[in-house]
Amino acid sequence: MVIAVGAQDRFYDKRILDSPEVAIKRMDDYFEMLKNAPRTRVVPGPDQCFSNGPELLKALKKWADEHDTLIHIHSSEEPGTTAWFCKTFGQTPVEYFQSIGFLGKRTVLAHQVNCTQHDLEILKETGAKIAHNPLANTILSSGMPPIRTMVEMGIPVAISTDGSGSADNQNMLAAARLTCQYFRGLDKKYLFKAPQLIERVTRIPAEFIELKAGRLQTGYFADYVLFDSSKANMTPTHIENCVENLIWAAAGNEAQYVVSCGVELVQNYKIVGTKFDAEKTLDQLEVLTKDFLHYRKVAKEITDTGNRGE
Repeated sequence: MVIAVGAQDRFYDKRILDSPEVAIKRMDDYFEMLKNAPRTRVVPGPDQCFSNGPELLKALKKWADEHDTLIHIHSSEEPGTTAWFCKTFGQTPVEYFQSIGFLGKRTVLAHQVNCTQHDLEILKETGAKIAHNPLANTILSSGMPPIRTMVEMGIPVAISTDGSGSADNQNMLAAARLTCQYFRGLDKKYLFKAPQLIERVTRIPAEFIELKAGRLQTGYFADYVLFDSSKANMTPTHIENCVENLIWAAAGNEAQYVVSCGVELVQNYKIVGTKFDAEKTLDQLEVLTKDFLHYRKVAKEITDTGNRGE
């Protein structure tokens, strides 16, 4: 598990703004608390490029380098944000990152929708990695990054999902399918075949976060999911078309068994082997939702979550 610890020092409610010192102390506290937890890593995860000033970003990148780990941030997610960046700093977010020494082979940029040719050249030169979030990008009308060009240039791209706040459902198969459908709709040529899409939601993202997973191989974690191929939408499934069916036919709820590090977590569709109580958590979520809806009605002021150049 990778825990990305957030940070922001501008354009948010002043009650949650950080200084570099506060952000670094938070990193140190989480690192100390979780340093002995199995399969758990703490990494800096500053919110977005527009909500983190240069001193904060440089401090977090230094922390990542000193602790031999990666760093994650959202970048060029929306046209309005990118336009604001260019107007304010005379640079794209990628150019800005490069100017402060933020980019590198262990820098993961989520989204990266708006790219100039110069941006792409910088990404290739620095080895920065792209986490493509097609579900959120389409839901929010943010646009799509030039994935085909990125792949052709050798820029590392994994397929991912955004958080639930963007109406994303964290369905990795849906994200893989949409990646192919979107670009195939623009061009008759397939951008990826089904096996390549599976790799970009398993092996490649595991490499991004430096986890020995994403493949069944000696020396790697025993992590795997067993899908029920007897479901109507998966029939017929056989050895020749099982990968294609996962991409084009599966809904995601066919995951009958889930094993992580050799421990069974889902058994015949039920969560086992963990103290997590799904039913109780969903009930608590309903209560919190009602409280939040009430708060929206009575609050004197509702603060937004950042500047999008709007």
